[in-house]
Amino acid sequence: MKKIVSILVIILISVVAVSCRKEEEVKTIVIMHGSVGEVDPFHIDYSTRSDREEKQALQRKVEEEFNIKIEYKPYPSNAGWGPARVNAIIEAYQAKKPLADIYWTTTSWTSRLADSYAISPVDEWMQEYGSNIDQTVYEIGSYNEKLYSFFPEKATGQLGLYFNENLLRDKDIENPVDIFIRGEWTWSKFKEWAEQAQAKMSKEASNEQYVLGGMLPIWTQSLIPLNGGTLINKETKRVAFTQAPALETYAFMQELWNNQLFEPKGEYDTGSAEWNSGRVLMHPGAFWFLNADNRWKGLSFDLGYVPYPVSDSFKSKGGEYITYVSGEAVYNVANSEDKERQKLAFQVWNALQLWKTPEFQEREFSAKLRSNFGGNDKYVNAFLSVYNNVYLELVDDLGISAYGDGGWRSTIGAAIKGTDGKEPRSAVESIAPIYQEALDSFFAKK
Repeated sequence: MKKIVSILVIILISVVAVSCRKEEEVKTIVIMHGSVGEVDPFHIDYSTRSDREEKQALQRKVEEEFNIKIEYKPYPSNAGWGPARVNAIIEAYQAKKPLADIYWTTTSWTSRLADSYAISPVDEWMQEYGSNIDQTVYEIGSYNEKLYSFFPEKATGQLGLYFNENLLRDKDIENPVDIFIRGEWTWSKFKEWAEQAQAKMSKEASNEQYVLGGMLPIWTQSLIPLNGGTLINKETKRVAFTQAPALETYAFMQELWNNQLFEPKGEYDTGSAEWNSGRVLMHPGAFWFLNADNRWKGLSFDLGYVPYPVSDSFKSKGGEYITYVSGEAVYNVANSEDKERQKLAFQVWNALQLWKTPEFQEREFSAKLRSNFGGNDKYVNAFLSVYNNVYLELVDDLGISAYGDGGWRSTIGAAIKGTDGKEPRSAVESIAPIYQEALDSFFAKK
C-alpha cells in the first residue's frame, strides 16, 4: 500500500512540475506592427513573398531555441497612427499592461515614448547581442545619449529627383543623369539645365508645361545639406535653419521660383494634376513612391532618376553627398517591470531577422532599382553612388506641426514665394525661438 501511495505521489509531483515548467518556460513574445502582413511569414498577405518559407523555418527555429511562441499583432483600433498610437503605448505602460513586447514605431515618436518611460533603452543588449546590427542604428535610433530604436537593415537615403522620360525625349532635353555622371550636377548647372528645358515647354493655355514640380520646402530641405547645412544641428543642439547654408539655399530657391521654373500650384508626394498628367518634367520624391498605389505606381509615363544637385561652393570644398532621413520606421522594446523578458524580446527580434551582408543587401537593392528603372544602369549607379550617407533630421521630431502656422515648411514655402510679405531670413528667424524651446525640451535641457 505504501508503495502504491509513493508511486502516486511521485506521479503527482511530476505532473505538477511539468505543468509549472511549461507555464514558466513557454512564453509568448508579442510583436506589434502597423501592417502585420509585411512581417508575419505565416500571414496570408505574406504568401507571395519569395522568402516566405525561409522566414517560416527561421521562426520555428527561434521558437524552439528560446522555448517561446511568437505572435504578431496589429495595433488596436484606438492606436491608429501618430498621437493616437503614441498615447496608446504610453497609457498601456502606465497601466502596467504593455500592448506588446516589441513595438514598430517611427523615430518621430522616440523622444515622447522614451520620456514617458514606455520604451526601454537597449544599449546593454545591443553590446551583448547586437553585433550584427548595422552601426547606423546609433545615428538614427539614439535619444538623449541612449539607444532606444533599432531596425534590421542599414539606413539609406531614398530621396531624389524623378523626371518624366517621355517628356524629356519628346522635347529633346539633355538627360540630367548624364550631367551628374560627368560630375557637373551643381546648382548653377542645374539652373542652366532647367532654364534651357523651360524654353522648350509648351506655353499653350490648354497644355501648359513646367520644368519643376512639387512643393518648395521639399526641395529646400534636401538642398540645404548639399550646401553644408541642416535644419537642426544635433551636435550643437541648436536651430540651424537660420544659418548661412540654409539662407543661401533659400536665395537659390527664390531664383528658381522667380524665374517661373516651378509649376504654380505644386503639391506634396503624389503631386499635382499637372504632374500626374505628364505636364511637369521633374518632381521630388522617394524611391518607394514608384511602387505605391497612392503615389506613382499608376503613372502613364516612364520615370528617370537623378540625385539633387550640390551647391557650387559645397562641391569646391569637397563636400560629401548626404541625404536626410526623418520619421524612419524602427522597433522598440516595451518597458516593463520584467527586465529579463525585455532582454529576451530583444534577443528574439534579433534572431528572427534574415541578416544579410552589406554586399548582399546592395546587390539585392540594385536588382530592385534595375527593375523599377527599366534596366537603365545610369539611374541605378547614380542612386547607389549617393544612398549610403545619411543623417537624422530632427525638425519633424519636436512636436511642431510641419505644415501648420509657425511650422518650418509652411513658413519657408510662403517666404520663398513672397506671399507673406517676409523675406526668408526674417520669416525663419520669427519661428526659430519656438523651435529652439522645443529642441531644448527634446534634449532634456532644464
